[in-house]
Amino acid sequence: MFRENPLTCTNAQQLSNSGLTERARAEAARQVGELGRPVAQVAREFGVGWETVMRAVKDTAARLFADQQLYTTQTRTCVAIGVDEKVMNRATRGRRRRYVTVIVDLTRRRPLDIIEGRSRKVLRAWLAAQTPSWRAGVRIAALDPAAPYRAALTDPDVGLPNATLVLDHFHVSKLANAAIDDVRRRVQQETTGHRGRKEDPLFQIRKLLLLADERLDEQGAARLKTALAAGDPYEEVGCTHVAKELLRSVYAAGDIYAARTALGRFYDWAATVQIPEVTRLANTIDRWSDEVLAYYHTGRASSGPVEAVNGEIEQVDRAARGFRNFHHYRTRMLLKTAVSWQTPTTPRLRGRAGQYDPATPAFIA
Repeated sequence: MFRENPLTCTNAQQLSNSGLTERARAEAARQVGELGRPVAQVAREFGVGWETVMRAVKDTAARLFADQQLYTTQTRTCVAIGVDEKVMNRATRGRRRRYVTVIVDLTRRRPLDIIEGRSRKVLRAWLAAQTPSWRAGVRIAALDPAAPYRAALTDPDVGLPNATLVLDHFHVSKLANAAIDDVRRRVQQETTGHRGRKEDPLFQIRKLLLLADERLDEQGAARLKTALAAGDPYEEVGCTHVAKELLRSVYAAGDIYAARTALGRFYDWAATVQIPEVTRLANTIDRWSDEVLAYYHTGRASSGPVEAVNGEIEQVDRAARGFRNFHHYRTRMLLKTAVSWQTPTTPRLRGRAGQYDPATPAFIA
C-alpha cells in the first residue's frame, strides 16, 4: 500500500477515494496526456499507485473525448482523411506483432480514431459506425499501398462514395527505396558471398543510393559513380537507381499530363532492364496507378499529417516502453495527439525592484 504524499493535498478533508484531490487528479492526467509522461513516473511523484493515476487519466479522457467529440464524427464534417497502419507491439517469443490503424483528419491534422488491427474488416466496421452523411462528405482519402484499406474505403455499402483515393509521394518513394535496398543486398551476396561490410563499395553508398539526385553534390555523385563501377558488375543497382528517379519524377511533374508521360517512361525502363525487383515495383505501381495519378486530381494531397501523428505516437510509446492493453494505448495516444488541452499560463510576478525599462535603462517601481 502506498502512503499518501502530503504535498498532493493541503487538507485531508479534500482527499477523494482515490487518494488525490480533484486538482491533483487533473494535473496528473494532464502530465500523462498532454506531456506524454509515463504513468508510473507520475504516480511516484504524486506518491500514489499506478492504478490511481491511470484511473484519473481514464476519467479525464472520458470527459475530454465527450466534450471534444473524439469518439463520434456524427456532428463533425470531414473533407479529407488519411489512413495508415502503426505497430503497437513488436513480436517476441511469446507474443505476435500487433498493429493498429490510425485515421486522421488531414484538414485539422488531428486523429479521428485509433482502431485495433489493420484489416479490411476493422476499417469497414469503423466506417459502418459513421453516419451516411459523414461518409458522403469525405472527398479525399490518402492511404498507403494496402489492398485491405482500399477495399474498405471503396466498399459499396459502407465505404466513401464520393472520395478520391490517393497514394502520396512518401509511400511511393518508400517502395522505390525498398527495391534499391533489395537489389543492393542481392548483388552484394552474389559478388562477395557475404553481407555488406564497411569496406564493400555498395555498402559504403547505401545511403547515397536513397538520396534524391538533386540533393547530391559533386563529391557525392563522384562517390556514387565510383562505387557502382567497383561493386556493380552487371549494373543492376545502377539501373534500379535510375528507376527510382524516374518514379520520383512522376510526382515532380507540373501537371497530370506530364505525370502520365513520366509514368510511361518508368514502365518502359522497367520492361527494358528486366530486373526482378524493378519488375515487382512496376507491377505494384501499375495496380495503384489510378491512386498515384490522383495526386494531381486532389491538389497534391499528402498523408503527411498522418506521419506527423505517428511520430507523436512513437514518442509516447518510447516513454511508456510499450503497451500491452489496447484500450490504454488508444486512450494515451488520443490524449496526446487529438485533445486540445487548455492549460492556464502562470502569471508573471513583478519583483521588488519593479519592471526593467530597456530605454532608460532602469527599474521602474
